[in-house]
Amino acid sequence: MVTPPHAAHSQRGAAAMVTSVLLMLIASLVLFYLNRSLIFEQKTSANQVRSTVAHEIAEAGLEWVTGMMNAPFDINTNCNPLSTTNLSFRKKYLQTYWNRARPDPANASESGFYDFYDSTTAIVPVRKTYPGCKINGTALTCSCPDLNASTTPLNYTTGETQESAAVYPAVGTVALPAFSVAFAPVRAAFPPADHPNQHDPEAVLVTVTGCTATTGDCRPGTATGAGGPDGVATVSAIIKLRPLLRAGPAAALTCGGSCAPGGSYNIYNTDLSTNGVTINAGGTVTLGSGVTTASIPGLPPANALVTGDSSLASLASSDPTCGNSAMFKAYFGSTIEEYSESTNVKSIPNCTNASSCGASVVAAYNDGWRNFYFPDGVSLNNSSGLPGGALGEADRPVTLVTPAAFNINGNISVYGVVFSNDANVNDLGTGTANIYGGIVACRNQQSNGNGTIAYDAKVMRGIRRDSAGAVRVPGSWTDSCKLNGAHPPARTCS
Repeated sequence: MVTPPHAAHSQRGAAAMVTSVLLMLIASLVLFYLNRSLIFEQKTSANQVRSTVAHEIAEAGLEWVTGMMNAPFDINTNCNPLSTTNLSFRKKYLQTYWNRARPDPANASESGFYDFYDSTTAIVPVRKTYPGCKINGTALTCSCPDLNASTTPLNYTTGETQESAAVYPAVGTVALPAFSVAFAPVRAAFPPADHPNQHDPEAVLVTVTGCTATTGDCRPGTATGAGGPDGVATVSAIIKLRPLLRAGPAAALTCGGSCAPGGSYNIYNTDLSTNGVTINAGGTVTLGSGVTTASIPGLPPANALVTGDSSLASLASSDPTCGNSAMFKAYFGSTIEEYSESTNVKSIPNCTNASSCGASVVAAYNDGWRNFYFPDGVSLNNSSGLPGGALGEADRPVTLVTPAAFNINGNISVYGVVFSNDANVNDLGTGTANIYGGIVACRNQQSNGNGTIAYDAKVMRGIRRDSAGAVRVPGSWTDSCKLNGAHPPARTCS
């Protein structure tokens, strides 16, 4: 039977329609899939952006806190610098016992302090107080809150501050990215058996919580969503103090060349760890008729004088003009130019006039500076206007460095280390000039008048910590740890 022509055409049209429908269905499925993938990618990208923004905010907070730890100036509760008797960021949150009365060994509640730490300059960080900022473009609105007023003293069992209540940063209610900083002690590498909880006195664990735009503050344990930020991230790093004075002198007076103290000076060192060396010279030591020296009990004064020190003599002979900072490097671990460019060193030029030099030094000291560099030399005397006639204190020592000569005359006391990189004679002149800490001269030194040059171990420890720069410990950075909302916050790492 033959199929009519019109029927065959109908059948071919039906097949084409079915094919077209199938192709359209397949195309629709492909488009739906592509659209789904696009939406998924958009959501993934948005989440990645939020996560990246939060992470970068946290990283910015870590840079901010490192910078604040290196800033020597005093701050107010908005983290702005002051020229008043306040506290620097480091002393407020890390060296929390720096401004407190020296612990009393006779007081049972305080006697344990020096079992943990040998000085009030040790790092004892806050645990429940959180400084932080909000970021508006390149502008920061920051808060450096005070500790709760009812905070109790250090716990000598745990070695931690006992803050009675948490204090968060007050950064306003504008919806902006924000971060806050939490501190925790770092367990000592080799704690003594009688104090297994002892912490590293020169290191702190810093954890920064960063949030995308939020109307509140960004604190440990902050959760995303429900009116909070879209993204939260944390980063942590151990920050350690890097001393400017790497190896302090082991004598009251150290000379690469010859030492010739004269007048009526009393030079002493009763510190057992340094063997009581009073004068250490690469050349000769010539004592004036009025000079007295004293060392540890039982050691004859003459035995505490070290002459012809081969290491000092070698440094002096290799750098006879002191132009290569050979002696300076031996103590500071850097060139004198590198020291002068350090962020926590105050450079004061034209300081050879005692009156104007003293005014500049006092102004910088009141601003919080403790490390000084005098490119043209330094001259101080009775007209310098030092408060109480003293520069520095036993718990707040200074470092005075000059590539030229130092001339200190009159009734002045300096708590710290004086270093001259000059090949000429450095002079302590008339009057009563007292140096508690140590003097180091690249070449030669002489003195007249009256006074005391005393090695002070406490001053040396204070210089090591109080004048040190804060740097991240390589390999300590991590973003795999989180903080919860407890006080102090618990840290968990994945």
